[in-house]
Amino acid sequence: MRTAVLVCFALTLTVVAAPVPKAVKKANDATLLDGRWESVSLDTGGGIRADTTWWLEIKDGKLSTGCGGSKGYDGRTFRLDPDASPKHIDIDDLSGKFILTIYQLDGDTLTWCESSSTTRRPTEVKAGDSFNVFVFQRAKAK
Repeated sequence: MRTAVLVCFALTLTVVAAPVPKAVKKANDATLLDGRWESVSLDTGGGIRADTTWWLEIKDGKLSTGCGGSKGYDGRTFRLDPDASPKHIDIDDLSGKFILTIYQLDGDTLTWCESSSTTRRPTEVKAGDSFNVFVFQRAKAK
């Protein structure tokens, strides 16, 4: 009986003294957004249409975009605020102002609502009134 009590006590100490596993660190949006994204659809206010010509790339803290073989923003700096609601990403327009954008990230799908104004930020993902909505999919590794 005494041996059984000592074994139970030793097992209890082992369980109590075992290291607590560290919480799995959740990747932040800056890391999750990194990479190349290709458009699936575009809505400029006239309805959603399939569009696979646009691309977006975030790499080394810089953002580039393009349409087909043409570049739009090339290596622009940007500000990211994933704690805002909705989440913000603002792109330097090279004149000291920022293109005000909101985004939603769901796995390998990025929904992006961009303002054509540097003074008005979209408050929801909705096209029209100077707001364009792009849906991107993460590009497959080649």
